[in-house]
Amino acid sequence: MSDLYLGKLIKSGKSTSERYCLNKLDLTTHVFICGSTGAGKTVLGKCIIEEALRNQIPAVVIDLKGDLSSLKVPLYDLSENEVADFIEGNSEADQKEKIRKNLAEFKQMLAGSGLEIKDVQNFRNGTNIKIFTPKSRVYDQFSISFLTSPPDNFDELMRNEPETVLNHIANQASVIFKRMFGESAMTSLSEEKTLMECAIMHLYKIGAELEGRTGVVNLIKTIYDVPFERIGMLKVREFISDERKMTLIRRLNTLLVGADSLWYDGESIDSIIQSLVKTEKSPGDKTNLYIFNLSMLDNFDDRNLVLANIAVTLFNRMRKLGDSREPRALFYIDEIGGGKLSFFPDDPIQNESKSSINMLLRQGRAFGLGCVLATQNPGDIDYRGLTNCHTWFVGKLLTKADRDKVMQGISASAYFLESYESFVKMAGTGDFIIKAKDGTVSAFKERWLLSFHKVLTYNDLVNLKKTLLFADDIMVGSDLLAKKEYAAAIPYFSSVLLKEPDSQKAMGLMGECHFALGAHKDAAAFFERVIKSKQNEYGQARAYYFMGEIASAAGHAEKALELFQRSVKCDAEYADSYFSAAAIHHKNQKNAEALQNIQKYVVLRPAAAAGYHLMALVYMALQDYLASDNSIKKALAFLKDASRRYPYKFLEARINYYLGQNAHSLELIDEAKAVASQSGIPSYECDYLASMIYMRFKEYDRAVSSLETVIAASPRDEEALASLADLYYQISNAEKLSETLKRLEKINPSNASIYAYNARLLLDSGRKEDALKLISSQPEGLAGADKLLAVKGMIYNALGKKDEALAAFGRAVEFNPRSLDALYMLSKNYETDKEYEKQRDVLLKAIDCQAEEKFYYDLGLCYEKLNQYQQAIESFSRLYLSVLSDPEINLKKAEWYVKLNNIAKAHECADLFIKARPRVIDGYIVKGETFTLEKKYEEAIEEYYKAEKISSDDPRLWLARAFTYNEMGDYVKSDDCKNMAMSKK
Repeated sequence: MSDLYLGKLIKSGKSTSERYCLNKLDLTTHVFICGSTGAGKTVLGKCIIEEALRNQIPAVVIDLKGDLSSLKVPLYDLSENEVADFIEGNSEADQKEKIRKNLAEFKQMLAGSGLEIKDVQNFRNGTNIKIFTPKSRVYDQFSISFLTSPPDNFDELMRNEPETVLNHIANQASVIFKRMFGESAMTSLSEEKTLMECAIMHLYKIGAELEGRTGVVNLIKTIYDVPFERIGMLKVREFISDERKMTLIRRLNTLLVGADSLWYDGESIDSIIQSLVKTEKSPGDKTNLYIFNLSMLDNFDDRNLVLANIAVTLFNRMRKLGDSREPRALFYIDEIGGGKLSFFPDDPIQNESKSSINMLLRQGRAFGLGCVLATQNPGDIDYRGLTNCHTWFVGKLLTKADRDKVMQGISASAYFLESYESFVKMAGTGDFIIKAKDGTVSAFKERWLLSFHKVLTYNDLVNLKKTLLFADDIMVGSDLLAKKEYAAAIPYFSSVLLKEPDSQKAMGLMGECHFALGAHKDAAAFFERVIKSKQNEYGQARAYYFMGEIASAAGHAEKALELFQRSVKCDAEYADSYFSAAAIHHKNQKNAEALQNIQKYVVLRPAAAAGYHLMALVYMALQDYLASDNSIKKALAFLKDASRRYPYKFLEARINYYLGQNAHSLELIDEAKAVASQSGIPSYECDYLASMIYMRFKEYDRAVSSLETVIAASPRDEEALASLADLYYQISNAEKLSETLKRLEKINPSNASIYAYNARLLLDSGRKEDALKLISSQPEGLAGADKLLAVKGMIYNALGKKDEALAAFGRAVEFNPRSLDALYMLSKNYETDKEYEKQRDVLLKAIDCQAEEKFYYDLGLCYEKLNQYQQAIESFSRLYLSVLSDPEINLKKAEWYVKLNNIAKAHECADLFIKARPRVIDGYIVKGETFTLEKKYEEAIEEYYKAEKISSDDPRLWLARAFTYNEMGDYVKSDDCKNMAMSKK
């Protein structure tokens, strides 16, 4: 990642889907952000911080209001418990509703920015965020010094830029004087201030310790016993009296006692900054974000003191690291303006923070330090200093004075001036115009944050610290869990439970580890504790989901479904429970219920490939192959893991097989096999499917070759050998059939296919009794008994024993409800006996097992006999392949459409038949009858003439003419045609 993704470009006043990214190298030439209240500058600043951290660039952030500290709020899976402590409501119900809406908006806006929950988790896992507070233990307390050590290049600065050092010392002295005497006394105590500046300069020159309490002590000692003789031209005693000097010392001494003594408690700024940038990086290292929260310092002088200390310490640390062209660290202040009491005031006002910031702006670039400065008060800052910022972000500015001031500082082109004026007046929240380092101008809308955005109060910080007491262990454990290092994660969650036995989140995550390791009993115990817990850290929906998975793994499908139902009752948007419920329903052939659940899943997870894959399987089971094909295409579009692509491509090939798209199915099979080869996984099922397609094409040699490929890879595959035997039987190759059965016999002499096909060979040769004797020699209870019973039924049919045949087919279906041979022969028997309703029911069962076209063909004819023409048409509409070789199918459909008075469809089907069979009269007869229904009699007669040219001896032609003339009212001609029909019989 080399760019910082900050938002989506705005073009012609509208937000586009095109990303706006800032080159990370531009950070070292510094960034300035300005915009009125509500412009979104703080969010933009946070975006820059987040992106810097995602690029492994550590950051120091000065938080003046508490809104930057919310970067620490531990978002991970966007559950309610993560933000519950930071969203208030008028009542418990109101709070819950606000939490729900807040999270819903977060997820929606995150997706709108092209980001995912995984990005939130990666950000959290990759960063080490710390909050530091001065003079307070509300968070990690840090100590500051009223005096700072001299820059490392002190001697060089004194030669080349003495004003930098002198201003820095003067500002330190001013801060101390204001604290001790108040600002109004500054002019009357100029001698005391000058003495202090000289004392600090002396301490700089000798390299004395100036940090913390020791620095104040050394300053007092230096003033008490002055080590230099003169100040300017005057001796020290001539410059200031001993009495005034003692007054100064007594005041300095107050910095060592009382409330001011709290400044020295906690980890030193120097120690903190030393750890910011890692000089040696290891895999898995986290990037540091140090937030210095100054929101509880009400006094500007206190804030000024702290900010200056941090800036100088950071500068010294970066300089020690040496030169760098790459950004090495980021320094961010959210508000540098505000008039006289600002950190970067316009000239002639000077203060310590301004001096320190200028030092960072002028020299930080050389060491890889980038500054990001922001303000909502652009009229009150030092634009001369901001010329060092080469990237400017400008949001909405309400006043003309502010706009003019920004234009003065930006030194923009005329084009930019025009664009800027129109943009900032119309800019909404989050809309910014940028003048980049290279002078290019763009407009964009800032992206959604990966972190929670809120101004954290004192109480919020207390709650946050409490929440995160065990967060490090939770986060490390969660990271290991995400990496599937389950055994390594368990000790971290155990550590939390030792300290806090009621930690619901630790219980739940511990349960997930045990579940992944297969210790389902231990996992269930933890999830049961989660459900009994009154906390809302982990989520009961999630616990019920895992308990459902445990029940499912144990084979308790109904119990699992009950638990998944409880899960979605707790949280209607817990998607995984819908997926698992759909999988169970699909496995149990309850595909209507499966479809309801998987549809809910894909609504919640619209980009989940696995969801569309399962949906494709469900639609295929429901025989809605077009919907199945659409679903698998979506699954493949969303699938990112190439190693999982094979089953998706194979399923697409199967679906196209059922759609009758056989040539395309073969292409998809080749693609699936190529994917399997790359992934190193077997693809024998592809060859199996290919053999079925070649059978449809009557390319028997290729079908045999495909099956032999399967058998070569798995020589003991009885199913493949049985399929090969069936193929040879269908093409009447008795020699090859016998050879295949012998191969099968070597593997399993009891295989039912051996006896079934040998019996059928005997039956085909007329040896009915021998066939019956052979098939009856095998016990009915063996595997494959349904095949034997189906053949026995065929033999009984051949012997004219219909009752015995029906009984045999019935027992075959009892043994195996999916016995296709038995179901098909049973339907044929019912057809012979004209029991069409029974035939229909059996054919529907056969189709549920396997949607073969011969079943649909017979079903269509069965519906015709039941006068159910619409159902007949629907059945024939499934004959994707047969219709290519048998135009009679279209003729039948045309006749049925005539019965239903669907004229347009009748013509369409009749035309298709005529195109395929132009020398057959049937199509013209149907066309004539259809025109008659439309009262287009001349067209009808014309169709009959076409038929008569082909054959005038078919009585159906004359009966059709009689019908048309009768409809015309020409009864004489109608009777003549009837007589002609009689004569043709």
